Amino acid sequence: MPNRINDIARIAHPHPREGEVKPAEFFDDAVVEAQERREDYAENLQVVVDATDDDELLAALSAAAGQRKQAEQLIRKLLTYGRHFTGGTQPGYSWQTLANAADLSYATARRQVSEDDIAVVRESLSLPPTAEQKDAL
Repeated sequence: MPNRINDIARIAHPHPREGEVKPAEFFDDAVVEAQERREDYAENLQVVVDATDDDELLAALSAAAGQRKQAEQLIRKLLTYGRHFTGGTQPGYSWQTLANAADLSYATARRQVSEDDIAVVRESLSLPPTAEQKDAL
């Protein structure tokens, strides 16, 4: 029976194929790096499975969903930064340009940014609250 954790690690961190690595002379290094990432991933997944007694595939899916959620949060913060903390009209930072970079539609990108996101980014940048935020306190 194949080792499911190793299978999952191979799916999560496949070895590069010939032609995928540029410049080509770095191919062997990329293979070694992929193998190291695969081994680390498998070890970490085994630790989670041993500690929680969860199914390895379900644990891997749950971890990937958590990573997706973190990536979505970062995208919202970066959209917020681009539109609200760079002057809003910085060349190259239009809603459409930011949406394209985030692989989102224009409307979706605009809906992603909330007042809470603005406050979080403001705090991350150690900027004082706006007058409206002070009034809400």
